[in-house]
Parts: sequence; structure tokens; C-alpha cells
Amino acid sequence: MKIAIDGLSATGKTTCSKLLAKKLNYKVFNTGNLYRMVGLQLISNDVDPKDINSIERVLKTTKLSIKNDRYYVNNLDVTEVLEQDLVALTVTRYSAVEVVKEFIRKYQKAFIEEIPNTTKLIIAQRISSVQNADRIIVMENGQINGFG
Repeated sequence: MKIAIDGLSATGKTTCSKLLAKKLNYKVFNTGNLYRMVGLQLISNDVDPKDINSIERVLKTTKLSIKNDRYYVNNLDVTEVLEQDLVALTVTRYSAVEVVKEFIRKYQKAFIEEIPNTTKLIIAQRISSVQNADRIIVMENGQINGFG
């Protein structure tokens, strides 16, 4: 089963997901971390968000992976860096770029399928994360505002 947890930024999606996962032995997949991973890679290559050719060039050589709840960009563990404010702030500069969204959708689908046969809590950042969910939890102001 796939349960998407949706809501605006800083509404408690990650906290709620981690608590549910621990209590119910579910697996958590944070789609926002994919955007942070790509943003980190583009920042470290000094890519302007408006320079589509440079974004495409960097993405062609970028490999994302997740192993044992650790996040890797080109085999470099970036798990701890993903939560830094600078990375979170720069995500928005790249997240609206269509080639970035396409790149992330490809990985997102593969990563969700790789999670063992268990209930998956998907922290949603985009409508595409919610569309394939079996259930949706909507967060607002740190509380569950809806479930369906």
C-alpha cells in the first residue's frame, strides 16, 4: 500500500511520517530529498537555474541512489547535507524546471518500486506523488487535516 502525506512546507509531513513508520513498521520515502539531491548537485556545479543546457549536461552525469535510508549523489553520501538550510532554500530555484521534474519523476518511480513489499509512506512534494497513492493524508499546521 502507498500512503501519500501531503501538505505545505513545514506542516509536519516528515515528523508525522517518521512517527507512523516507527510505530507501524512502515517505510518512508521523502520525495523532497530527491529535489534536494538534484539541487545540491546543480549548486555544486554552479549551474544557473535558467541555463537549461547546463542543467541537462549535469543531469546526464548524475546518478541518485538510496541505500539503507542513506541518500547518495554519484556514490557520495549526502544524507546529512540534505537537511541544511542552504540546500532546502535552493531547491525552489530548480524544482520548477521541467527537465529537473522529469529527471526526478524517473527516479521517484524506481525508488518507490524498490521499497520492499510493505506499506510505504510517501512524503509528497508534487501532485504526481499523490496520484498513484492508495491513501492520502493531508497535513496542516502540524496536524492531520484530512484522510482519504
